[in-house]
Amino acid sequence: MALQRASSYTDPIRHLHSQNATQGMETKTHLARAQSSSIAEPHGACLKEVKKLDRLLQTAVKKSSPWAVQVVCNTQWRCYQPLLKPKFRKFVKNSLLNMARALEQIQSKLLEMRCQIHSEMAITEEEEGSLEASLAHLQKAMLLDDGTQEEHLSSALQLLRLRLAPSKTLTRPEDKAALLMLQAKERRPQSTTDSRPTLVSAGLLLAPGDFQTVLEADNTSKRNLLPGLAAQLAAKAQHHSTSVQKAGGHLARQSKDIDGAERLKLWARLAKTARQQEVWDVCRAACRFCLLYDDGRWTVSETKMCKGSKKRGAPGCPDGCCGRQGHVYTMRLLAEVYFVDAEATIQLLLAEGVKLNSPAVPPQDPSVGFTEEDPHWVIYRDWIQAQSDRATSSFLRAGELGAQIQDQDVITNTAVYLWNYNLHLMEAGEFQCLLPTFQRLVEMLQATKDYGNPALCMSLCNAVARGLVQQLSERGGPDLASAEAQGIDEAEMGMEMSASIHEASLNCAALQDAEKALKMCELAVNIFSSRTTGDTVPAAALEPVMTTWVEIKRLLHQPIDSHMDWLKRKCKNPDVLVMVQVLVEMLQSSMNPKHLESAGPRVSALVRTASECRWSDAVVELQVWCRLAALCYKIADHSLVLCCTQKALQLEEAALKSLNTTPCLLFDPAAVNEMLSTAASLRGLSLVCESSGDPSIYREALKVLRSGVSFAEKAGNLDSCVTAAGHFWNSCLPLAKNPEERRQLKEPLEGILTALAHTTRHGNMQNKVRGSVAPGAKPNGKYQHG
Repeated sequence: MALQRASSYTDPIRHLHSQNATQGMETKTHLARAQSSSIAEPHGACLKEVKKLDRLLQTAVKKSSPWAVQVVCNTQWRCYQPLLKPKFRKFVKNSLLNMARALEQIQSKLLEMRCQIHSEMAITEEEEGSLEASLAHLQKAMLLDDGTQEEHLSSALQLLRLRLAPSKTLTRPEDKAALLMLQAKERRPQSTTDSRPTLVSAGLLLAPGDFQTVLEADNTSKRNLLPGLAAQLAAKAQHHSTSVQKAGGHLARQSKDIDGAERLKLWARLAKTARQQEVWDVCRAACRFCLLYDDGRWTVSETKMCKGSKKRGAPGCPDGCCGRQGHVYTMRLLAEVYFVDAEATIQLLLAEGVKLNSPAVPPQDPSVGFTEEDPHWVIYRDWIQAQSDRATSSFLRAGELGAQIQDQDVITNTAVYLWNYNLHLMEAGEFQCLLPTFQRLVEMLQATKDYGNPALCMSLCNAVARGLVQQLSERGGPDLASAEAQGIDEAEMGMEMSASIHEASLNCAALQDAEKALKMCELAVNIFSSRTTGDTVPAAALEPVMTTWVEIKRLLHQPIDSHMDWLKRKCKNPDVLVMVQVLVEMLQSSMNPKHLESAGPRVSALVRTASECRWSDAVVELQVWCRLAALCYKIADHSLVLCCTQKALQLEEAALKSLNTTPCLLFDPAAVNEMLSTAASLRGLSLVCESSGDPSIYREALKVLRSGVSFAEKAGNLDSCVTAAGHFWNSCLPLAKNPEERRQLKEPLEGILTALAHTTRHGNMQNKVRGSVAPGAKPNGKYQHG
């Protein structure tokens, strides 16, 4: 309550140059950009804001205004969040120290913020090697803690005391293992090869014998002795499965005196340290032992924990209420390890040349000598599928734990991980195989009533909708409107009654799925129009949802015009409404030729509306103009095509720049160049039609068509490149009969051939690396973690 009051109370700092304070409040965006950049130090503007806020704090201290001090410190704390990372902490160290002293001097009641400041100072001092200073800050943080950070702080304090204690005095295996992990963590990245023995030794201290057996799961030296590739692959799969089963009985073999909570934290630390060092086999083994402790012993009551008390057992706090916070910390830690386990398992899949949820594909070389039905290959294939299932289950379990402790970040990160790692399947149109996973994610996000990342939630809703109607769409969309009518038609055609009943039941099931898909699209639109999320969702996130919505309406034979008023109420921004109207009009026209015959006046009105609109997103505007141009070309209104494509091609620079400011990567430069290629091709074709034998206009048309090939080459899209090249070739054929004109065509044709060759090579390289992704790669459509 005190924090909320301080953050909203602005009067005390009006005399402290309120303009500077406001400017400081706005630096969070700049600092976040600095954190996400690849440079070694924050941008100069960010450091300038840090110094400005620090000076503002000193002014508040001199004025002896406690409220002003608290308001400025609150502003500083929020603005410094993006800089509280290993690379950037040193730039705000002095400011944090000044904040801690100022708040302590006025005995501020902002205890939570004071605790967090001292906690960050402890980390900074430890990173710089000042262990005694770090210990002092940790002790102050524990005194200020209201119980919410007790587990985290006590764990950090224990580790710090281990580092300060002589190693010879350590007798417990837990302490020795913790010290080994600290030593491994302190090694520089270039020394990761030396850290593996240290990490293995830590694991052996925690699970003598069992850890080595599980670690042997990734040792594939023996399988190479077997004849035949299929037998080697099967032996590897069987060896791995047998080895990891050893971890199952580890808890039963443990002494009853062992502290399970302490062991869980140690295994988690080992898993995260190994993941940081990219020692993947140790990471996978540590995760297996850590996750054994997710056996139902950690629970959180549905009643929220008391936040009014400062310490456990304080007056007004129900008995044991704040004690449950320890379980919350443990459950969040388990969720983190599930994330690590899933990523480590995916690394195992990538080492086998397979992406998450993709099937193992046997070698195409006939000399290998086995097929998909080979028993050895079946063993290996099923093992690969089991690894994908484990990774997916780990991600989902992390989300479930996040839901239990009501941690929005954990749930959002679950969705981000699963979306990014399954992107290759969605690009291939394999939505149906992801349906159960994505449905569960949407349920989790709905339960939070916050949606976390609204653009991602909309994308998930759209993916679920497409998965529900995928089979139906591939079958061409049979008559779903009336299952009973379908049964009568079949009876009239003389089909068997049983077949009629079966078909009717199939149509009923398909109808239910289509209705569910429609509700998913409507949920996505509601998320987009929500007051709490409307300002943060890019307009581009609505486009694929509306495409799916129109397709489902067509499959259900439901009129779209009657729902336009509903869409207008939901899409309050003019540019978004224009985008939706253009999209709906184009989809209706492409799906219904009769609708296209009367589309002329409506399209002309849409072009006028789009021209008058003030667009907030250059990429969305480019997309709208490209769609309008295609629609105008269909109705043979070439003057409108030229108008639309001119506006589209003028957006090249603005659209590419706007990609850097989009909250989520719904588009990438390749997608922008593909749209520009389409616009150039449509413009060139319309110029050909409008030339009426004018040589200068015809040459201009060929020049524009040539640029369409260049844009497609930049996009690396072979299909678009071939299409654009075909338009150029067909348009230049009338000129090829004239020797002089043919001579002028030589250079552009050679350039087009070069573009085709380059794009073909680019496509072949992509096919070769299909099934493996470099660590940190970010293909189109990925989302950032919260």
